[in-house]
Amino acid sequence: MQHKKARLHTALAALALTVPLCTGFSAAQDSADNQNKTNDTSSLSEASSTSNSLQKLASANVLSKGDDDSDDEDSDDDGNDFDENGDNSDGDGNGDNSDGDNSGNGQHQASAPQAPLRGITITSIKDIDQTLSVIRSSEKKLTVRVVIRPNVSMDEYKQAIETLRPHAYIMVEILDANNWAPASAESLSNLTEEAIQAFGNKVDIWEVGNELNGSWLGSSPQEINQKVEATYDVVKRHGGRTAITLNYWSHRGCYEKSWENLDSYVGTMPEKLHQVDYMFLSVYEFSCNPAQQPSSSDLAETLKSLGKTFPSAKLGIGEIAANGPDDEKAESDLATKKRIAKRYYGMHNELTQAVGSRYVGGYFWWYFYEDAVTRDTHMWPTLKNLLNKI
Repeated sequence: MQHKKARLHTALAALALTVPLCTGFSAAQDSADNQNKTNDTSSLSEASSTSNSLQKLASANVLSKGDDDSDDEDSDDDGNDFDENGDNSDGDGNGDNSDGDNSGNGQHQASAPQAPLRGITITSIKDIDQTLSVIRSSEKKLTVRVVIRPNVSMDEYKQAIETLRPHAYIMVEILDANNWAPASAESLSNLTEEAIQAFGNKVDIWEVGNELNGSWLGSSPQEINQKVEATYDVVKRHGGRTAITLNYWSHRGCYEKSWENLDSYVGTMPEKLHQVDYMFLSVYEFSCNPAQQPSSSDLAETLKSLGKTFPSAKLGIGEIAANGPDDEKAESDLATKKRIAKRYYGMHNELTQAVGSRYVGGYFWWYFYEDAVTRDTHMWPTLKNLLNKI
């Protein structure tokens, strides 16, 4: 599987061919994807002066692709709506599934999601009706992470989130690694502001930085932290809840630069970012050579240690998956995907017991759209069973 760093190096090598954008992004040539995320073969196009920041980042292709598949026996729309136990209401876990306060006092936030978070990730909002059908077939209320991409208009995201919000909690990730790296702090700030103005009152959690201790995001912790602070400041100004995700590395074969070490990176983070509301770990077995396979005890120990640095944060697992369809190595077979999903979603009770009341779950299978919505051979029966057990 190709490492994320290799993909970034490819993109940076193409910067001589880029066209500057007024948002601070550059239009890079297509680059190979990282080891655990779907390939975004987008090239950023020059924006018109009347376009918004997201449109200014317009790309050639949608990150995730696949034909609409309505044959999954578990993906029929059963009309599930969730009650206060996460089991079925148009509501929110606390009877407060309001759309937040947009009444001119600067607040743009939805209600706090009720723990545990039963997380999935959608990297594409294509086939949103089919995606919703699958989500609604869950017996428990899910938390859906929506990844903002530069090749989709903010209006389209608004429509998708408004479609999903009555049936799920929403976490929004402001760009993923391949678009984050060439972004400026200012452009990220502007994009976050536009997203909040468009649908902020529908979003429960804003992920202001993903897998921060990865050199594919920037050349130094200081460069990365500056961008995270820019997005964090915008969300907090509007009263929103923030989350960051850090890479879990079990050994030196997981990363190249010394600052990517988890403890080393955390030591560089400004005090402001220690006040995030959620602190997640991203856990990928195949990002390391040899592959890592942390136990629940390993993850619990790391989370408890991070909890001291992030004293107010709820703690969880922010991302898992196997090799994807566009990784350098062959896509993992269904048996491997099921094994990984069962391992980490299946740790929930052990992690809750070991970490304590601050642990909120999460997991957020990255390839949900590809594996549970668009494939003939679905992961959804397995994922659905695991999520319903949490």
